Amino acid sequence: MYSITKSITIDTTKEKLWKALVTPEIIEQYLMGAQVSSDWKVGSKIEYRGEFNGIPFCDEGTIDLLDIEKEYKYSYWSANHGTIKSKENFVSISYKIENKKTHVNLVVNQTNYKSKKIADGMNQIWDFILDNLKKVLETKNE
Repeated sequence: MYSITKSITIDTTKEKLWKALVTPEIIEQYLMGAQVSSDWKVGSKIEYRGEFNGIPFCDEGTIDLLDIEKEYKYSYWSANHGTIKSKENFVSISYKIENKKTHVNLVVNQTNYKSKKIADGMNQIWDFILDNLKKVLETKNE
């Protein structure tokens, strides 16, 4: 089993970062144009649909935790990970917000990858996503 942990410092507030994590119109701006649907309640379904480098994706899962302005966690399955759709193949992802005086830190943790190749690829994709998130939030602060 493989996992990824990423951290980024963003010059914004925890409120604005939280909004960016759970608002479909903002998610679309930094997550490769992904369309997100959910009613944003613990236990509810969540779905991300889009295309990355010409490859369509549809990641579907369940929201496990919504601790407003602190932590958001969900589990999901993606056909692009090369596994069958079963609970043991769902990947867990968490976003933890650490509030500082002049900025926030976001720590992203993904666990339960079955393939090192997929984990390595997602590691690079997360660099891209977090850089986009930072740009979206810091540009809105100007």
